[in-house]
Amino acid sequence: MIGPIRIMVVDDHPIFRSGLLLTLSGRDEFVVCGEAEDADGAVHGVMEHQPDLVLLDLSIPGGGREALARILSLRPEQKVLIVTASEDDDDLISTLGTGAAGYALKGLGIEALSDTIHAVMRGEIYAPPGLAGRIVAGLASATPPPGPSASGLDQLTNREIAILRHLSEGACNKTIARAISLEEKTVKNHMTRIMAKLKVRNRVEAALLFHSQGGTKVPAVQQRSR
Repeated sequence: MIGPIRIMVVDDHPIFRSGLLLTLSGRDEFVVCGEAEDADGAVHGVMEHQPDLVLLDLSIPGGGREALARILSLRPEQKVLIVTASEDDDDLISTLGTGAAGYALKGLGIEALSDTIHAVMRGEIYAPPGLAGRIVAGLASATPPPGPSASGLDQLTNREIAILRHLSEGACNKTIARAISLEEKTVKNHMTRIMAKLKVRNRVEAALLFHSQGGTKVPAVQQRSR
C-alpha cells in the first residue's frame, strides 16, 4: 500500500494503550488514527476513522470477541489484529474463525510487532508459532489421521507439501523461501494454491489441517512433482 498504515488501538489498560500509541507514532510507517477502551468505542471508532488496521485486545469491557464480530459485520473488509495476553486455544481458534487477520501476544518487541503488522497488511494470517503448534499437537494426538485423500492432501505437489510442512512448524513466507531456495513471492503464490486445494480460509487452518489429517506422514512420492 502507498503511504503509512493507519492504525487504531483498542485496549482498556491506559498505560499499555498509551505506550503502544507512543511507540507506533514514533515510526514513519504508521499513523495512529484512533483509540478506544471498550467494545462500543471500538465499533464507533472504526466506523468514524476507517483505519487500515485495528489492534484489538480481547479483555476490553463489552468483550473483544464481540467487538470483532460487530466490526466485521459492519465493515467486512476491515483488518483486525488481536493483541492480547491470552494464550487460550479457544481464543485463537474463535477469533481467527470469526475473521481476525492475526493473533499476537502482548510482549512482542516493536520490531516483531511491526513485522507482524506488515505481514497482516500483505494478506498473511499470523499466529504465534508456539500457540499454534500446541493446538496442532493436540489435534494430532486426539484425531486418528485418515488417508491423505480424505483431506485433499493428495492433490498437492511435492513442493506444496514441503511448503506446508514448513508452514505447520510456524515458518513465515520469508523463512520458507530461504529453506527451499525460492523467491518469497513464489512461496506466497504456492500458498494461495494450497489454500484453494485444501478449501481452507487461511494459513493457520492449512497448518492445522495438515497435522490433524496426518500430513507429516504423507510420502512425497505419492505427490505429483512440479
